[in-house]
Amino acid sequence: YGKAPNHAGLDWLADSFEHHFPDDLPLPYTYPTPEGGVQMEWPLGSFEASLEINLDSHLGEWFWFEIHSDAEGEKTLNLNDGDEWTWLANEIQRLADSAR
Repeated sequence: YGKAPNHAGLDWLADSFEHHFPDDLPLPYTYPTPEGGVQMEWPLGSFEASLEINLDSHLGEWFWFEIHSDAEGEKTLNLNDGDEWTWLANEIQRLADSAR
């Protein structure tokens, strides 16, 4: 049950992800959301990170937490901005490095 993701939004996301997401970072598990968006999840050792993407507004809600502590973080990203993709890649790399 829920709203199917729109094709134009999925095309935008595929193009943006291919263009901005570094090949050397772990790929996320990717799922549709009931609201018609896409959720990406990265299990990174003791860290769990996710990005819920609204395919209409191109905004992403980033969230991470560390399962053995109270550490967590969140940020809203404008995924039309290449600098926001760079920030996301750096955050994923930071969490992956911390998990080692």
